[in-house]
Amino acid sequence: MILRIAFQDGDGNIGLNSYEVGNGMYTGKYRYNLYAHVFDKISDTVYTPIIVPTDTGSFEDLVYAYTIPIMSTAIGAQIKGTFDIEIDSASVQNLQSSRGSKNGILQFQIYMYDRNLNKSNTVVTPDLSIR
Repeated sequence: MILRIAFQDGDGNIGLNSYEVGNGMYTGKYRYNLYAHVFDKISDTVYTPIIVPTDTGSFEDLVYAYTIPIMSTAIGAQIKGTFDIEIDSASVQNLQSSRGSKNGILQFQIYMYDRNLNKSNTVVTPDLSIR
């Protein structure tokens, strides 16, 4: 599954370069700058996060994390465009089945951080069917 995200940034400070990522300049939740949280539709108006086991035996929300590269080198320049993120729909479908989900409907909540660590608005997808 490919999700195409349209964006607009007033000062053009979106993205991280490989040096910053590789040398730990951005750590913790800023290690990646784009996050897609996955929700399972339970009823007409209720969505619940898909939960997955961790290596330590605990559980956490299923979140896809990505590093968006630098989009512009011009300081202060407005930029807009689109980028695609790939979601492994087969693994999500398997998780839904193991949880007893009957309808196979997902919703994604997606946001990103800019280079100043400002969080963007959250984009919520319409219901998406995984069959």
